[in-house]
Amino acid sequence: MIAIDQGGGNRRPARPTSRIHFRNSSPIFASSAPRFIMADMETKPFRGLYRTVSWSYVTDGTMSFQVPEAEYRQFGHEPDYGKLPWKEDYDAAIATSLRDGD
Repeated sequence: MIAIDQGGGNRRPARPTSRIHFRNSSPIFASSAPRFIMADMETKPFRGLYRTVSWSYVTDGTMSFQVPEAEYRQFGHEPDYGKLPWKEDYDAAIATSLRDGD
């Protein structure tokens, strides 16, 4: 194997910049970080919107997600799982209300 000299045979290896930034940066303490206190906020219960074969879709007004049927029944979300509309019926009702301008 032939070594090819690319010039600068006496160059120093590059310094790792992580040490430079670590040395020159000031530490961040937990006391200086903003605090988010949710004690005054009232939590809303999750409410079912619709169901599929083995899942339900729940929301609390700010976030929504799917929940398995067993968990929905276990946590006692309202309305009862059997009274939730099917996804197709829910989508049709939403489309009708958007068309009617409700």
